[in-house]
Amino acid sequence: MPILDEFGTAIKPQRSTIGQVKARFDAAQTTDENTRHWANADLLGPQSELDPAVRSKVRSRARYEAANNTYCAGMLRTLANDTIGTGPALQCQSGSRDADTELEMRFWEWSQAVDLPRKLRLMRESKARDGEVFASLRTNPRLRVPVQLDILLHESEMVAEPAMSLNVSSLTDGIVLDDFGNPLAYRLLLEHPGERVLSMGGLQAET
Repeated sequence: MPILDEFGTAIKPQRSTIGQVKARFDAAQTTDENTRHWANADLLGPQSELDPAVRSKVRSRARYEAANNTYCAGMLRTLANDTIGTGPALQCQSGSRDADTELEMRFWEWSQAVDLPRKLRLMRESKARDGEVFASLRTNPRLRVPVQLDILLHESEMVAEPAMSLNVSSLTDGIVLDDFGNPLAYRLLLEHPGERVLSMGGLQAET
């Protein structure tokens, strides 16, 4: 049964004139105006995009800027001073005031012997400027305190593969990871790669 209009005349069916919607993303278009802007866009993975060469260049430029720009150097120094200050202090609450005082004093003597506040401030500056910093715990027999544990700082380029290899660990540039991405070991170069004079055997590392 046909549909009738208000005059009783049958309404003839008509084909819809609504066409297909043509939509697009502006970010997916390449024009004369945005060609240079998107020239360096890529789909590299994080390890390939931030390979050792790229990180080394960015790190060297950041250090150069901090060394020649007093505003940058001042911000780094302020950040380190506000974060670390005069260094950490131990507060014991064992219930024995004499024992707590003795432990707190021993910790303070050790922190002064290893120059802990200065090392922590340096690490905070390096983290903000270089993006990363490393430290290792070593036994220092020359410390004139009962606890001979010392903290040795390492620049970020010291943790790296000594040579190009096809091992999976080399993809993380000196950091050996397990299947879940947890660090298992670090490869620490025995010599700084930026020194002009290196050993005849080339760069060597310890794990």
